Amino acid sequence: MAWISHVCLGAQNLYEAAYRLREETGLESYDGGWFRAGMANRIVPVGNDQYIEVESLIDPRMAERSKGAEYFLDFADYLRRATHEGDALIGWCLRTDTLDELRGVARRLRFDVPDGPRRGRIRPDGSQLQSYAGPPSARVWPRGLPIYQYRPQPEQAPGLVEVRHRGVRPRGIACLEVGGDEQEVRDWLGPEGAGVPVRLVGGKPGVRAIRVATDDGDIVIRR
Repeated sequence: MAWISHVCLGAQNLYEAAYRLREETGLESYDGGWFRAGMANRIVPVGNDQYIEVESLIDPRMAERSKGAEYFLDFADYLRRATHEGDALIGWCLRTDTLDELRGVARRLRFDVPDGPRRGRIRPDGSQLQSYAGPPSARVWPRGLPIYQYRPQPEQAPGLVEVRHRGVRPRGIACLEVGGDEQEVRDWLGPEGAGVPVRLVGGKPGVRAIRVATDDGDIVIRR
């Protein structure tokens, strides 16, 4: 089975976007760290081992001179284009419970899974998160499709970090509104994602809204 891991909120200004999200919803974030391709993020845990990743390109020069990191360079370029006119919900990720499950999805959708985990963002303490994921975000997110991911160190999952939200207690992502070709999205989710709470709304591809469950009703986030 596959579950919603996180949704990426692309931002022009990382700190302003996280601040504005907190003022609008009460959802607090923490410093997630940075990528060698010139990006950085803040993590908004929303319960149920899920999170919103607020991400921004903070150093275009680093992206230009990074070598051997094509996966992240392609994503940095996509992030730049996706936020040209303002902050936007730019993509989503499903996680599997095992590496074998991820490889099964990869065979069905015909993408490659690396032999070893990819080292991702560098956290403030200098450690690096590791994951297996595919296909590249920049290839499928513009079509409104999720990537799939497996984390070999689940105890270090970003959504498990405790933060002090302001007057709200999130209970996980209740639903995502996703645009695009409905049949394409359903085929992409397949049997592994049959239980994923998603509302397909057609029209322009991409994540349209995040509905976060709380003790006092749902918070709806749109960008």
